[in-house]
Formats: sequence, structure tokens, C-alpha cells
Amino acid sequence: MRKASITVEAVLVVPLVLMVIFLLLSLTFFVHARSWYTFAAYESTMLAASEGRLSVEKGEAAAQSRMEWWISQIPLPAEPVTVQTVCREKEIQIKAEGNILPIWSRNAWEYSVLSEIRRNNPVKTIRKIRAVKQIWNQK
Repeated sequence: MRKASITVEAVLVVPLVLMVIFLLLSLTFFVHARSWYTFAAYESTMLAASEGRLSVEKGEAAAQSRMEWWISQIPLPAEPVTVQTVCREKEIQIKAEGNILPIWSRNAWEYSVLSEIRRNNPVKTIRKIRAVKQIWNQK
């Protein structure tokens, strides 16, 4: 009787333990990919802001090339990632969407990363600071 109960327990526990292990492994891949693409998107927006101070097209091209480079460097590649880069006069946005291999369900492991930054003009900012400082010193 004792051997039978151990066998029944093993039949119930082993699949549960394996399922938990594979779920944790999938979660690890998901978190790694999402954090990798988050970092890549933020670095690309910062590069676009600095490179594209004079030309919007130059900033957008720099952001796209940097994002493509980061996508090619990921050590644990996921499904293909779609990247949308939008550079305007006042802001830059990079959106990356993708998913991990759907082992458990179709839409469970999808991620979307959005990085946006407002363009600033250092010359105008410094002039405003100096104007405020000059007004402050006149009092």
C-alpha cells in the first residue's frame, strides 16, 4: 500500500513541478526580452535627440540604426520585433512590440515598449536661464 501511494503522489507532483519550472523559465525569457528592448528604445531615443538637433531625418536614421543594432545583439532572441520610430519637431517616440514563443497561450507573452522624449534646444534653454538670472540680479 505504501508504494502505491508514493507512485500516485509522484504522478501528480512531477507534472506540476515541471509545469512550474517551465513557466518560470518562460517568465525569465519574457522579462529579459522586455527589459532588453526597453533599454534599447530609451538609448535610441536619447541618440535621436542628440544626433537630430539640426535635422529630424538624421535623428530618425540614427535611432533606427541603433535600434536595429540592439535587436541583432540580443543573446536570447525572441520572435521578430516590430519597431516604429516617429521623429517630430518637438518629440521623438520609439515603440517596440513583440512576443515570446507562445508555449502556454497565444497572447500571454506579448510586450510593448514605448520610449518618448521631448526635444530641447540647449541654446534657448541657456538664454532663458540667463534672462531669469539677469532679472533676479536687477532686484
